[in-house]
Amino acid sequence: MNNLSILPNDNIAGDPPAPPSPPAPPRRANYPSQTYQNVRVVDIEMGFGSMVVFMIKWAFASIPAVIAIFAIFMLIFVGLGGGAAILAALAGSVAK
Repeated sequence: MNNLSILPNDNIAGDPPAPPSPPAPPRRANYPSQTYQNVRVVDIEMGFGSMVVFMIKWAFASIPAVIAIFAIFMLIFVGLGGGAAILAALAGSVAK
């Protein structure tokens, strides 16, 4: 045992340390009522240049969504086309 220790919680007796206390639950806001209010946006003030930049960013952000939608439709049409080709081949082999 070291008597020169500067740590305040040295355990001289060798007992295990106490477990940490559980975290406090989050505080809820004290609202007068739990009802929701409808909000209607009437106007947005935005300069023309800012609007153009926003729309260009919006267009670039939509490119991955368009690619994903195109891929989904292609899978659907390939599946339907493959199914139609199989049915046509079966119908042709039955007719012979």
